[in-house]
Amino acid sequence: MPYVTSGQRIETKRELRGLISRLLQKRVGEVPENAEVSIKALSCSQLRSLIEAILDFTSIDDLHNW
Repeated sequence: MPYVTSGQRIETKRELRGLISRLLQKRVGEVPENAEVSIKALSCSQLRSLIEAILDFTSIDDLHNW
């Protein structure tokens, strides 16, 4: 497994959060700030899982239940 610097990890998380934000906006509309704060605290693997879960979301409640 290649070595990943902390800078690369931060950039990856930033890109994943950006993708999640765009997907959620298209899927469920406006995302509450408290949800965005919770998303910021997720690890890279959790962010990737959330991206996959968003494909099945139909409302913001799905995000809260996830």
